[in-house]
Amino acid sequence: MREFSQRRKIRRIMYSPLALIILFLILFFVVKGFFGVYQKYSFSKDELLKSESELQLLKDKKEKIDHKIQNLETETGIEQEIRSKFDVAKEGERLIVIVEDEKEEIVVEEKGVFGNFFTTIKGWFQ
Repeated sequence: MREFSQRRKIRRIMYSPLALIILFLILFFVVKGFFGVYQKYSFSKDELLKSESELQLLKDKKEKIDHKIQNLETETGIEQEIRSKFDVAKEGERLIVIVEDEKEEIVVEEKGVFGNFFTTIKGWFQ
């Protein structure tokens, strides 16, 4: 009988509104903590992906620059770079520069209705 009455007291304390409120508060703070950790994990994962893609772009850029440097260490590479930047030729070579003709722009003056009328009349008397 004593055991039964002690169990009843324990259940009454466990299911009391104060105990339930405390349990819900503990549950709330635990869930809130897990949610904060998940948000940080998600943000870190996104930042890691961005950093890895940026790292790959920088590696590609470094590779291109290294290739350009290797090309400039040779005599032909230097010559190609000079020819591409400046219009130069070796002795005995000729340089042909193609210049496009400028197209004439046709300017149409709008004189309005009276301007065209007076121009037509003026043309009759000349």
